[in-house]
Amino acid sequence: MRIRILDWVMMPNHWHIVLWPQRDGELTGFLRWLTLTHAQRWKHAHDAVGHGQFFLGRFKGFPTQDDGHLLIALR
Repeated sequence: MRIRILDWVMMPNHWHIVLWPQRDGELTGFLRWLTLTHAQRWKHAHDAVGHGQFFLGRFKGFPTQDDGHLLIALR
């Protein structure tokens, strides 16, 4: 699966990421893989395997409406 990552920032308890999928369904599949992989690696690195869930909810996606909206999102 290939998806364009335009921008991202890691916060202490979440992240913001701007993605550009090429086909329908790519966004959900990519974020499923990303969150699962990140959670597994973090729990393993911090000896926290088996200590409950890592993410509390599904991702929130906001479609970019136009170029101006994209520039605001990338700021």
